[in-house]
Amino acid sequence: MGTIHADRTTMFYEGYWFETNLPSVFAYFVISSLTICGNSLVIAAFIRDPFRQLRTLNNYFVISLAVSDLLMGAVAETLLIGSYWKRHNDVFFVHYLFAIISGISSLLNLSALSVFRYFAVKRPLSYQVILTRKRILLSIAIIWLFAIHFIVLPVADWRSASYQLYLYGLGCIAPTCVILVCYHGIFTGIRNHTKTLHKMTSKTNLVLKHAVQREKATTKTMFIVLVVFLLFWMPFIFVDVLMVQWQTLRGHPQWHFARDVTLSFTYFSSAINPMLYAARVGQFRAAFHKLCCSKRAFLRRSNRVESLFTRMQIDTV
Repeated sequence: MGTIHADRTTMFYEGYWFETNLPSVFAYFVISSLTICGNSLVIAAFIRDPFRQLRTLNNYFVISLAVSDLLMGAVAETLLIGSYWKRHNDVFFVHYLFAIISGISSLLNLSALSVFRYFAVKRPLSYQVILTRKRILLSIAIIWLFAIHFIVLPVADWRSASYQLYLYGLGCIAPTCVILVCYHGIFTGIRNHTKTLHKMTSKTNLVLKHAVQREKATTKTMFIVLVVFLLFWMPFIFVDVLMVQWQTLRGHPQWHFARDVTLSFTYFSSAINPMLYAARVGQFRAAFHKLCCSKRAFLRRSNRVESLFTRMQIDTV
């Protein structure tokens, strides 16, 4: 990849890239470590599924979201840390590409989750007939292909300010609108189900009540994940758009400072989701505990074997 020439006609103007310093490197190292460990644990819990509780249709999107966050911590943030020692436009550009695919795929997964939750709440007893495992996996594949196309465009040399509008318009605003519409329908559906349940007393009511309560709890958790994501990402998108589209703002240090601070929050958002799962989802919390305890037990056994082997060597001597 050749050197990127940043000028006033491109999105990547002079001074666009983050100014890495030693304190920021330390901060990003901590954030990256938390992101990698937390999301790796989420993925491992889903794969191992020690209590056979995590292989739900909803959690396929959760795992796809964890992969997006892991990509941010393992690649995008690592490249940003490396830029402290090798400050080169190509390093920043590759970091930018991975940050795009991670951020966009995260929002698209949250959008797909909102559609899934919409059907789960609207049809709590029959949504699994519509949203099959095959369709879920197909939608996840489409999500990733759609996210990847956003990084193909700048690689193919579309790096003007209009690319940023395309990126944020189609990759951020459109999915957010889908999410808002779905959650409006979700909360309306929950309210209607609750009113209906108060008027029913049959056994069917009991089954429907449990189904609605389960979907209500899951929807609340996913809504919190969504709100956290938007709170961390929207300030950066707002500042970034202003600085790219209005060149006069680039000469003001306070705008660069605001851009760097809001950018840092976007990276931290990738480390938060595993904490939310541990705090709110009992199945994930139990799986995390099981996996961590198994790891500690394995280390204790390894230490005992190593100690026994050492004593045998001493006795032999």
